[in-house]
This record gives sequence, C-alpha cells and structure tokens, in this order.
Amino acid sequence: MATAALTDALAQLRDIHTPPPPAWWPPAPLWWLVFAAMLALLATWVVLWQRWSQRRAPYVQALQELRAMGSGAQQTDQGASATIAVLLRRVLLVRDPHLAALPLEEALARSAPKGSGNCSAELAALLRDRFSATPAIDIATLRSTAERWLRQAAKR
Repeated sequence: MATAALTDALAQLRDIHTPPPPAWWPPAPLWWLVFAAMLALLATWVVLWQRWSQRRAPYVQALQELRAMGSGAQQTDQGASATIAVLLRRVLLVRDPHLAALPLEEALARSAPKGSGNCSAELAALLRDRFSATPAIDIATLRSTAERWLRQAAKR
C-alpha cells in the first residue's frame, strides 16, 4: 500500500523544465551605467573637438590666405610683406586682443608658440626689414617662415 501510494505520487510529478533564458531587454542596471558613461565620454569628446576646431580655425584660414597669396598675382616685395604683416596682425588680434597696442614684432615675440624656437624671432626680423630704405626682403623666406609660425601656433 505504501508502494502504491508512492507510485501514484511519482506519477503525479511532472518532468523538470528549465526556465526560459533571460530576456535581453531591459538590460541589467550595470549596463545602464556603462551606456551612460559611454554617452558622457562621447559628449565630452564632441565638445572638446568642437572647441579645438574653433580655436584652430583662424590659423587654418590664415594659412589658406597665405597660400592663395602665393599663387595669386605677383606683388612687389613690399606689398607682399605688408600683406603678410596684416595677415599675422589679424591672427594675433584673434588670438589675444591685448596685443593690438604692441608693435607686430613684439606681439609675435610675446605670443610665440611653445616649442617654436627661433621662428618668432626670425619672422620678426624679416618683418622689421620691410621698413628699411632699401628692403632686401626674400618673400619666399618670409612666406615659409610665416607659414611655419602659423602651423606651430595652430597646434597650440
């Protein structure tokens, strides 16, 4: 009798079923933190990249104008040096408006990019020569030095 009751009880048991796999949505709380951190990093990167590109824009535009001046109509040496001086003055004014009152050579020296070495002094010397009675300006050297200074300043 005990065996009959035990057999009836065993017959009433059903097979063991495994539970269904966990759903992929909604994710676990830790995944929400990972997503939030990734979103914050992406937003920070976008803001920093935008600031960097805005800070670099005047230098890129000046470099484009300098290249366009080289491929444009031929100017006299004094006219080309004056154009380069105006271009550099505009860049310096965008960079630091307090430099407006200084002579261009001194403003270049004060705003020398880190690691520029002798570039600012060489550029100032080339620009200073434009005021002499017989200017012996090598426009190619002035243009290449100005381009090098602009590239170094854009990296800053």
